[in-house]
Order: sequence, then structure tokens, then C-alpha cells
Amino acid sequence: MKLHVGCGSIYLEGWVNVDLPLPHVALAKDEPYLVHEFITTEDKYYARHEGKGVNDWRKGPQTVKTVCDVYGSFEFLPARPLSVDVILSRQCFEHLTIETARRSLKECARVLKWGGILKLDLPDPEKTVELYKETGDAFYVRHLFGPRQNEFGFHTFYNRETLTKLAADAGFNIVAENPNQHPYPAFELEFVRS
Repeated sequence: MKLHVGCGSIYLEGWVNVDLPLPHVALAKDEPYLVHEFITTEDKYYARHEGKGVNDWRKGPQTVKTVCDVYGSFEFLPARPLSVDVILSRQCFEHLTIETARRSLKECARVLKWGGILKLDLPDPEKTVELYKETGDAFYVRHLFGPRQNEFGFHTFYNRETLTKLAADAGFNIVAENPNQHPYPAFELEFVRS
């Protein structure tokens, strides 16, 4: 089983797509037409965003009706212990406080098989600050702190070292840093359940 946590408007084919039970998030079984609108594959994760850049995200995230397979969160992953091969989350984990992140990483360890993979993609705070200092572009302020549009709209400043330490405390070893897929500063770390 592969879990895609915090799927938002990216419905990954072949994965169990998990998101919060919010008013704008429907279940695939109830509104299957949304699956067709948002479905993609891991190798084309951001296919709908190809050719877009910072100017396209200046307004911040737009609330649109999205779809998932099952409701859940990092603190409550809808899976039995040791039943998951891979957990993927992109541009979601930064919305967790440090304490919630600690609990969430333990929850990831609970559901992942031994040797299971955890991939976390987050904004890069250091590079974001550098770009803001270079350009003065207010986009990077929002990218650093989050859109602040609701209770989930904040960002916690996780850098590679902080995230690696938190993951190690929950029983994960870092195995790779994957390429940045975004036109803005971000990083994706890949961990293995040890």
C-alpha cells in the first residue's frame, strides 16, 4: 500500500490519497468525476502546473473542490500497523507544529513496514530568505510564513537538519535528497523505516 498524505488537488493513481475532512474535500466514491479532473501519476505529479512560476502563485492557494480516497491526517493515518510500503507528502508537512510533527512521524513509523519509505517535500526556508534578500519580492515572505488564510495556513521552519533529527527520533534514517520539483525553493528528503 502507498499513502499520499495531504493530497489536495493532486490525486495520485495507484495510491491511497488521504486528506482532511474539510468542506471542500470530497471522497472519490461520492464524487468520482473529481478523480478524473485531478488524477495524475507520480512521474507527472505537477503536470497541471507545467510552465507556471512564482507569478502564478502570488495570490496564494485557491480553495477548490478536491478529492481523496479516505479522510485522515498525519496524526491519524488510515492504515494498519506495518501495512504501508511508501508514504509521500508534498508541500504539506510544513503546516505541522513541531509537537504535531513528532506525533505524526511516530504515526508514520507505526504504519510503515520495516524498510518502508517516507518522502517529505517542504519549502526551503534558508533559500527562501536568500531569494527575498536578493529580490525583495513579497512572494518569498508568504512562501516562508505560509498563506495565513485559515488555521492550517502557517508554516513551521523545517530545514534539512531539523527534519532529519525529528525523523531519526521516530526511527527513520535518511537515504536521499530528491530533486526539487518546484519553481520556488523546496527540498524533498527520503527516509527509510529502520
